[in-house]
Amino acid sequence: MMNKKYAFCVAFLSILVVACGNNSNPYSGGSDKPQVVEEEWEDCEKCDGRGYFTYTCSTCDGSGRLIASYSHTQTRTCPSCAGLGIKPCTRCGNYGYINCSHCSITGKVVCKSCNGAGHKAYNFNGDVVLSECGLCNGEGYVSCSYCNGEHRITCSDCYGEGHLKCNTCNGTGGPTISQSETQDQGPCPSCNGSGKVRKACEECDGEGRIKVEQ
Repeated sequence: MMNKKYAFCVAFLSILVVACGNNSNPYSGGSDKPQVVEEEWEDCEKCDGRGYFTYTCSTCDGSGRLIASYSHTQTRTCPSCAGLGIKPCTRCGNYGYINCSHCSITGKVVCKSCNGAGHKAYNFNGDVVLSECGLCNGEGYVSCSYCNGEHRITCSDCYGEGHLKCNTCNGTGGPTISQSETQDQGPCPSCNGSGKVRKACEECDGEGRIKVEQ
């Protein structure tokens, strides 16, 4: 009797073992379960596996600091003209004109037609007849052609202005001096003071590696 029970137990366990090892069992871990394939990656050749590229910061030009420049001008008084921009004309003595030397400041010169006589002598039938000079109207003098009777002429150096432009300051009244100053405004916000900026590699999206196609 015991042998039959023992044989029955052995047969039942054998059937159970076979059932547990059956691949068609939905609860078993047989070949029907999808196999997991491990992904393969390789370094990005474009960025040498770094995932980014380094560039010089254009905001601070690689210095890492923000430097502001200021410029201003300052005009100083010209020592030659005391800031007036003009100097007296030495030829006319600051008058703008000079005395006419051709008429001795009279405005008139001797009439060349009658040599200052005011009349001309003519021989008429053996008699000497005096006739009034038509050029000077009997005065013997005519208006000076150099000064037009004004007894003075315009100064050719200052053109009647009486002064000349100061050649030291070129008429500005003083030299203009330009000065530039710089101010350090602190670390550059674009690169955080490093002077370099990073840009992600477009080939690997900044990962530094690329998936190998299976």
